[in-house]
Amino acid sequence: VVAIEPSRREFNRLKQNTKMNKTKNIKAIKLALTDSNAIKKLNVAVFPYDGHNSFGPFGYETTKIDHTEDVVSKTLDELIQEIKIKQIDAIKIDVEGAELSVLKGGLRTLKLLKPLLLMELSDRTLTKQGTNSNQIWKLLTRLSYFIYEFNQSSGKLKKAIQKKNYDGENIIAIPKNKSYLSKIML
Repeated sequence: VVAIEPSRREFNRLKQNTKMNKTKNIKAIKLALTDSNAIKKLNVAVFPYDGHNSFGPFGYETTKIDHTEDVVSKTLDELIQEIKIKQIDAIKIDVEGAELSVLKGGLRTLKLLKPLLLMELSDRTLTKQGTNSNQIWKLLTRLSYFIYEFNQSSGKLKKAIQKKNYDGENIIAIPKNKSYLSKIML
């Protein structure tokens, strides 16, 4: 498992959790994944909204800023090349509006390694960074991904129907040619 976290505070929590749980299979990297290799300003939210850290304005009026940090950002493609990963089964992306940026920075990885993607879609955070869920949907379908959502009553996957607006909902994008696709279609 490779865990990416740009915020110094949350990265320290991640390291403490891996140490406390004596995990040996997690590599934590203090980094932001975006569509460029750069130094970016991260808005770090106050507790209890510490999961809302963002490169843009916060998506919720109740979230207040604690401080900003300069963080190193890389593309997913660059990171995968640096750490020499040859196979990726799944990627979880929950980056408070920067999801499209992460995907764009990982186009080569998505095309070659075809990982399953678990992502949160929230137009309230995406629009704060100049994107929207429709752009993500178009990119994923152009890359030959099927998009699913969780059935609220059964907890199983069902084929997603694109909505005009998402508000913190999780989707699962599965590449069409993965051998396990037929096993999980419900």
